[in-house]
Amino acid sequence: KGDAMIKKNGQPVWRKTNKVRVLKTKNNKSVPFDNTKSEAENIKAVREQLNLVNVNELYNINQRFDYLEALVRMAASGILVSLIITGEGGIGKTYTVMEQIQNKHMIRPDDYYVIKGYSTTKGLYETLYEHNGKLIVFDDCDEVLLNDNSRNILKGALDSYEERLVSWVKSSASVGDCPDEFIFDGRIIFISNLHRSKMHQALLSRSTSIDLSMTTN
Repeated sequence: KGDAMIKKNGQPVWRKTNKVRVLKTKNNKSVPFDNTKSEAENIKAVREQLNLVNVNELYNINQRFDYLEALVRMAASGILVSLIITGEGGIGKTYTVMEQIQNKHMIRPDDYYVIKGYSTTKGLYETLYEHNGKLIVFDDCDEVLLNDNSRNILKGALDSYEERLVSWVKSSASVGDCPDEFIFDGRIIFISNLHRSKMHQALLSRSTSIDLSMTTN
């Protein structure tokens, strides 16, 4: 049933399902999460007690770029549905992505399509439909990540269901020659200078993400 007998302060107690969550740390210690407290309160308490694992500390920037190359190849091959890449501007995110796409001998616009700059929600829907089945790269096109309506479109396109249904339902104007709904079977790479913390959890949970942020050192 998910219940378990554990010891607390030396005394046996029942641990009910979902009452306690555990964070693993560098020294393999663990700290219980108290679900009666807010997430922020728990995180603050844990950080005060322990030196938590930071992925960017475990893997240096060169290792993370190696992982990025592998992840782009996986997205290009259709193994990954979505990849979110974050980090400061000017460190080589776009260069690395385009290099790996070219190494896969992909041809633009037959195999992949790149959007740089700005896109409305309607433009996003039309792009997903017109380039369905391809690898679509959003490079510094943060509006699609921040706009609520655009995020809802993307949530459908990147869902974990076998058929990823994307819909546009409006009482007035339609979206050009696009249908009101379609099954999306393409792949998407997002390249952004935004901090990972600004990414919506719904998109992160549907994507593989890699952060290339660097400290001054």
